[in-house]
Amino acid sequence: MVARFLTVFCLLGLPALAAPEAAAPSPAWPPVTRECRPWTYWWWMGSAVTVPELARHAEVYGAAGLGGMHVIPIYAAENPEAEPVPFLSDRWMELLAAAVGEADRRGLGVDMTLGTGWPYGGPWVGPEEAAARAFFQVYALDAGQRLGEKLACAEQPEAMLKRVMAYAADGAAEDVTARAGADGTLDWSPADGPRTLVALFQGWTKQQVKRAAPGGEGNVLDHWSREKLGRYLARFDEAFAGYTGKTPRAFYLDSYEVYNQNWTDLLLDRFKERRGYDLADHFPALLGMGDPDTVGRVRSDYNETVGDLMLLDFAEPWAAWVRGRGSLSRYEAHGSPGNLLDLYAAADIPETEGFGREGSELLMTKFSSSAAHVAGRGLVASESCTWLDEHFQERPAAVKAEMDKLFLGGVNHALFHGTAYSPESAPWPGWLFYASTHFGPTNPWHRHLPEINGYLARCQSFLQAGRPDADILLYFPVYDLWATPAKDPPSLHRLTVHNTKEWLHTGLRPAHEAAAWLWDHGHDFDYVSDRQLAAADLSRYRAVVVPRCGLLPPDTAAALNRLADRGMRVVFLGEPPRDAPGLGALEARRAALKAEMDKLVPRATVTEDLEAAVAGLRREAAVDHGVFFVRRRMDDGTAWFFVNRSDAAFDGEMPLSTGGAAAALFDPMTGRSGMIPLGTGDAGARVPLTLEPGQSCVVRVYDAAPAAPAAPWTAAKPAGPPLVVDGAWSVTFTDGGPALPAPLKLRRPAFWTESPGTEAFSGTAVYRAEFHLSETAAAAAGWRLDLGDVRECAAVRVNGRDAGTAWMPPYRLDHVGPLPAGKNTLEVEVTNLAANRVAAMDRNGEKWQRAYFVNIDYKPFDAAKWPVLPSGLAGPVTLTPLEGAAQ
Repeated sequence: MVARFLTVFCLLGLPALAAPEAAAPSPAWPPVTRECRPWTYWWWMGSAVTVPELARHAEVYGAAGLGGMHVIPIYAAENPEAEPVPFLSDRWMELLAAAVGEADRRGLGVDMTLGTGWPYGGPWVGPEEAAARAFFQVYALDAGQRLGEKLACAEQPEAMLKRVMAYAADGAAEDVTARAGADGTLDWSPADGPRTLVALFQGWTKQQVKRAAPGGEGNVLDHWSREKLGRYLARFDEAFAGYTGKTPRAFYLDSYEVYNQNWTDLLLDRFKERRGYDLADHFPALLGMGDPDTVGRVRSDYNETVGDLMLLDFAEPWAAWVRGRGSLSRYEAHGSPGNLLDLYAAADIPETEGFGREGSELLMTKFSSSAAHVAGRGLVASESCTWLDEHFQERPAAVKAEMDKLFLGGVNHALFHGTAYSPESAPWPGWLFYASTHFGPTNPWHRHLPEINGYLARCQSFLQAGRPDADILLYFPVYDLWATPAKDPPSLHRLTVHNTKEWLHTGLRPAHEAAAWLWDHGHDFDYVSDRQLAAADLSRYRAVVVPRCGLLPPDTAAALNRLADRGMRVVFLGEPPRDAPGLGALEARRAALKAEMDKLVPRATVTEDLEAAVAGLRREAAVDHGVFFVRRRMDDGTAWFFVNRSDAAFDGEMPLSTGGAAAALFDPMTGRSGMIPLGTGDAGARVPLTLEPGQSCVVRVYDAAPAAPAAPWTAAKPAGPPLVVDGAWSVTFTDGGPALPAPLKLRRPAFWTESPGTEAFSGTAVYRAEFHLSETAAAAAGWRLDLGDVRECAAVRVNGRDAGTAWMPPYRLDHVGPLPAGKNTLEVEVTNLAANRVAAMDRNGEKWQRAYFVNIDYKPFDAAKWPVLPSGLAGPVTLTPLEGAAQ
């Protein structure tokens, strides 16, 4: 059944509307497709899977309301119930075909990673294809002095000597590589004056595929080389040559976790082609030696070249290979060097992620969604709820809060992180992957996943409909970042979701402050890159804001001029940038920048006042009340997804930036919808709305009134004081373990963990009570049932009939009844977390961990010292009579 308590309650402040004389249909929701339903990462531990179990998993996942699964083979469980199957073997390919087929028969999709674990790599990646690493060693020689030691890499002795450069005090460079013998002896000395020698050695990172599955172990691939990528993908061409199953919907490239790669074979060649000079002539500057301005310029050019390699020699060829197989490309670009906006946009489905208790960072999430919006991609995916809390302590309420935040950041295609393939015969809690929120069927609250997924699917049906509707582009001034020092030698900037305080909050503080101001003040925006300004179709935007920055490529200034020619507002926050980045052909590029800026600045808005700069552009005043939004332009109007992120309820007229002829309200918790009054506001329209903290809804404004009457939204009002359901309560344990405790008799609702013998139980129990209503009370049109404190989910039956479910606070149902006079029966089926059972197993020394498993701090997992978490129904339980009750 569908959870029906949350947004219904939040909208009770609407005036009750009279029912139409004849029944009219409710306003229509967008269709819920398999892409609208959440998907899940699906870890195949050791690929020890069987066809019957693949079919069972597809059945379970489909019944839970999922839209598809993403296959990632990883390390094996101990003593698996089936034999591990080597990755890409003939049998593995047969199992993939079976998985895709079983999913397809149930209306589900399947994606897969082009590898096992992460990052890309495997046994067919030899040292020559592996991620490369440069080592630089610096020596000082006086005139006539010879090097007193052999040239050898101290950090990695097997690394190959690639270049030896000698630099005079004035910076003049001489290549003396040819004077180095095979044994490392350098037959050279400075003829006049001291020299600084820099020796470049090329080795490899030695990184192995993390959490690899059998048949997938090996070196991590060089991610900066088109040629090496081609040889890597050839193994998949071979494997799929005899594949007879349906092709996976999408192939996936995980976040960039290629540690210590800072080089590739052709880097010096590519650098000279793209930047116009030899990087070897400036090794000291690359290493931070010499004039700070030159150091910054060389470092910028190095980072830009690496970004070009990531984009043009890896991400784009990879995506082209995927499309050539008739599939979509799904790509987590974060963590990469380069410009994230260009990298995300290379894929059909850009994907972001949230990690840990803090979850996603909204202004970081907008990098993936901005790339999708600017590039015209329809789906923005998220690796969702990765390690949302300590294992077995993740609450459904936290899932909703995190997903709402991802939605606000532009995500519209959620993938849970996730579920592990686990055979039904595996002892509880089954096979588990460590870096996840466990959404699988051995989690007690998995029984409520259909309701959770129903909410998310209805949200995503709107978030995938129409098109994004921001007015503003915010330029991402990556060149200012690239010119600054970075932790990764020799100053390589990797833009991850975990270090945003380093590169976004601090390294690009003016840009981050501008983004935060726009968001906090109700102005939707998309980030935009230099490449996108030059080539993307930006006609639907009305303004581009350039945050304070010091460096701007002349091609970007020319692109801004072209946008200004077409009538777009160009805003510079603070003094416009007057210098070009990089070192090659610097004076010519400075002159080109000056010519473009001389034309651009007089017709741009140059100001420190961002509020004045964006005056006249649409602003959602909902944010003034702590209510944040996603706005989508539909074929016949505009839709808003609203979330109250404040601690206070909103109850009043909600201003909208865009008007129309009619309005409707949609409740993603229940699927209810109805027409609501539409008034005029200062800058658009107003609708009556009540939103409790954490609650959400969708408002839709139509350009024209519906051709046929549509049902109005019905709202309930209290008709009297609440009645307390007191007296005797019984508690019967119905499902879970380690064993079902004996039934309880209570004088009032109380957590079952307050009773001896229940502390280790995780599962479901039914609280049952009887109450009586007088003839007068029974005349109420309906009832609001408030369950009080519930840990964690509740399904309610009244007089034997389902009344709804509640899986997060406030645990209220607004559509109970009407109820008859006399005796009534209330049953509340409560499900708790798995934590108490796991803690008891650890206290008892029971072995349940069957694979690598650590806690959220990456320490050995042990729950033995956990306190018993409250579980059950504590109340108080009340029934409030309603008039005009929603049905």
